[in-house]
Amino acid sequence: MEAVAGFVKSELRDWKTSEVCWMGAAILTVVVITIHQGGDSLIGIISAVTGILYTLLSGKGKASCYLFGVVNTILYGYIAFSSRIYGDMLLN
Repeated sequence: MEAVAGFVKSELRDWKTSEVCWMGAAILTVVVITIHQGGDSLIGIISAVTGILYTLLSGKGKASCYLFGVVNTILYGYIAFSSRIYGDMLLN
């Protein structure tokens, strides 16, 4: 658990408080809206959250963005394949 806390601290070291709050608000908004509308599965929620984290972390130049990007791409590819959206799957 300490390793995770240390990782999060190192990733957010040069962030402003408003940026951290914005990231939390974006993630919370996606999760709340998805649950409220009775929409997506857990895989869909994880895919959306990792997509947000990937975008924000890559904008800050953090190497950890690749981890979230890979998870997002794999999960979204699976969702697109399951939904028979093959073109979208191939783009990812």
